[in-house]
Amino acid sequence: MSAPIVEKDKHPEGTMPLYIKENSIIPTREVQQKTDEKPLTNLILDTYLDEKANYSFYEDDNNTLDYKESGEFNITNFTVAKKVISREL
Repeated sequence: MSAPIVEKDKHPEGTMPLYIKENSIIPTREVQQKTDEKPLTNLILDTYLDEKANYSFYEDDNNTLDYKESGEFNITNFTVAKKVISREL
């Protein structure tokens, strides 16, 4: 039995590679120091698709326990799929 061969990643010196699982969605927003500093006005979904990815975005009022006590929260589901365009030559 032999050990698997591991190849060294090639990336510029002084940088760190970032590995992202295929069919992933990574949400980002403007930088802030604490969660209630600014209202969410722009949600960016970075997608890394081979086929299709799903993401559920959870929101509550960020101030009370209403999410727990009376179920006051919102979940927005996103599905992103790669569109395949075929052309005949």
